[in-house]
Amino acid sequence: MQVIRRIRIVAKIISIGLLFYLLGATFLEVDFAEIKNNHLISFQKAEIDAMQNIDTAKKRAKEHLDAIHTIHKNSSVKSSNNLRVLFVLLIIQTFLLLTRNNPDR
Repeated sequence: MQVIRRIRIVAKIISIGLLFYLLGATFLEVDFAEIKNNHLISFQKAEIDAMQNIDTAKKRAKEHLDAIHTIHKNSSVKSSNNLRVLFVLLIIQTFLLLTRNNPDR
């Protein structure tokens, strides 16, 4: 009985740690500088409007597509990691639910 109790305590600590990890990972994805980013986009649009050479515009568009691809790839890796953490949390919470202290026993 003591072993189960200790395992439950460790599982709770791991569960809280994983929840804080997910909270931190999500917090880093929030765009707090939205006004600054909107200004940057407006500046980049003005640069594109000022381009006269079609080859320069094509090069810029290809660089932009590469950047978008990299961002989506990184986002996919982060999402996969978060799904693994959520799966571990689900297992821990299921264990805690199934082994909860029952006074009727």
